[in-house]
Amino acid sequence: MAVYDKLLLLFALLLLCSECSAGDEALPGHMQPLGSHMEPELVRRIDHMPSPSEFYENFVRPKIPVVLEGLMSGQEVLSNWQSDDYLRRVHGESTMSVEYGKKENRSEPGFSITVDEFLSRYQDENIYMVSDLSEEMRKEWVLPRFLLCGGYTEELMFMYLWFSSGGTKSVVHTDSYENLHCLVSGRKRFVLIEPRFSESIGPEHKATGFFNIDVESVDMTVYPNLANIPWHLATVQPGDCLYLPYQWLHNVNSEGRNMGVNLWWNAFKYDPAECPDDLSDLPQFQSLDSFSLSPELQLKEVLVMAAKEDGRVMAEDVFDLVSQHFELADMKVEYIQDMFDILLPDCKGVIPSVDMVTKDRVRAAFEFFTTLADELSRRQAERSFHDQEQPFSEDEYYQELGEFGGEEEDLWEGPISEREKEEGGGRHDNNRDEL
Repeated sequence: MAVYDKLLLLFALLLLCSECSAGDEALPGHMQPLGSHMEPELVRRIDHMPSPSEFYENFVRPKIPVVLEGLMSGQEVLSNWQSDDYLRRVHGESTMSVEYGKKENRSEPGFSITVDEFLSRYQDENIYMVSDLSEEMRKEWVLPRFLLCGGYTEELMFMYLWFSSGGTKSVVHTDSYENLHCLVSGRKRFVLIEPRFSESIGPEHKATGFFNIDVESVDMTVYPNLANIPWHLATVQPGDCLYLPYQWLHNVNSEGRNMGVNLWWNAFKYDPAECPDDLSDLPQFQSLDSFSLSPELQLKEVLVMAAKEDGRVMAEDVFDLVSQHFELADMKVEYIQDMFDILLPDCKGVIPSVDMVTKDRVRAAFEFFTTLADELSRRQAERSFHDQEQPFSEDEYYQELGEFGGEEEDLWEGPISEREKEEGGGRHDNNRDEL
């Protein structure tokens, strides 16, 4: 090929590349923050406490997000938790879960520290508290009246605290539960996308519940359909609460010393018959510790946490999670496989998708697990009792014996003597397996 022809070909290739680059730059929002591709629709805002039926009919049933302006304003817990000194004094010894990195990365493991230690570090380090509310915190936080009847409190899932020095950015994700997020301090900006557009963005969220979109610099060549998808903006200030319907895609960005509390509950059919005719019989707010969480639904969340990228849940992975949170020496992966057979019969330790598991089967599996855990705890305590080296009093002996359902007759003869220890350990050594 002649030199002239080579130069001509090179020029054509350069021209083609420049046109491709110009085409990428022409994509709305390309390599810009999420939401830059078009102007948003603002989420509706209301400035009053809705009735339970109004909240359900206007927002929950049609799955419409809404900002409840100033809903929590005036609540004592709001002003208390805006103070680091108060948190250190009242909740400093509580242990909470913390994540590394204010830009969410779901592959990074978290860690646990006390509130006191977090308060000493969070202004200077790239850490973010994402944790269940402690029991003491639940005594202070409150539920608004529109959630106090109709069935909401029977479907409570999780109560989470989100706390940072600001600048956090979540992945684009969906939640499988209804969500009320209330802000204590700072400012939050929610980018919301309707569930019907999730398939258009891409299929990757099906298995994990989130997209790998870089929310600070969206590559529109990877997600080209996103350029034509409308989005909604919700800005939340201290005292405001955002109702976020389940399955809405969202990305959350925070500013300033930032604390929020969110409550998740399972989607259900509202029952107006459970509410009094006269709503004045209901308090405006009621302490969270008046209500219990749904343990069956929490078990389902464990399955979600253990799911692989393709959506499969393996008994071995759930066993690892359980082993991290329960000190049960006799727990075996075979027991978790038995639980899997309850969740999905004949699944052989592999559940293809959490969505295949019904609520009734989750409830049955939870009953199996709690019975198993109680039995393993009993065995563990019994071994500890038998292996105890220090002599104890007659009262302590009978108290322990009664706990295991043993018989008290003629077993107590006082502490074991040093001579008896040397000769074989004790008078009733032969009876230990019978206790």
